[in-house]
Amino acid sequence: GGDLRQLAYILATAFHETAATMQPVRETLAASDDAAIRILDRAFATGRLGQVRTPYWRRDADGKSWLGRGLVQLTHKRNYQTMSDVIGVDLVAQPERALEPQVSAAILIEGMLRGSFTGRRLSQYFDASRADWEGARAIINGNDRAALLAGYGRAFHATLT
Repeated sequence: GGDLRQLAYILATAFHETAATMQPVRETLAASDDAAIRILDRAFATGRLGQVRTPYWRRDADGKSWLGRGLVQLTHKRNYQTMSDVIGVDLVAQPERALEPQVSAAILIEGMLRGSFTGRRLSQYFDASRADWEGARAIINGNDRAALLAGYGRAFHATLT
């Protein structure tokens, strides 16, 4: 018996991180890595990615881009490596596998349950005595749009129950 609030928040995260498609997507929703890299480079150059210090999406020496992919936007080579170890799929060799539905679902669910993304996990926000819908955003991305995500989470929870 899992906690339906945790499932609701997982679904809310996927809804938000995939621009409401509920399908694994590439960052920017571009059809290819090259197109996404161009979009991200333009946004970075014009200052629209304020919190980003280094352009993590640019191809490395091996020609691989560590741009966001999946149901939760997995970024940076170190995070691809961490999730490779967690789910048992070599995402460093093939980062595009994060777009596969089953792989992406495993990244989302295991990452949120284990605290693989930020060190924060679902059980810290939803347990027998607590339901912190806004605080749970810290599992993925600080407090970025926490109230919006909380609303999605509550809506999914209402539907599930």
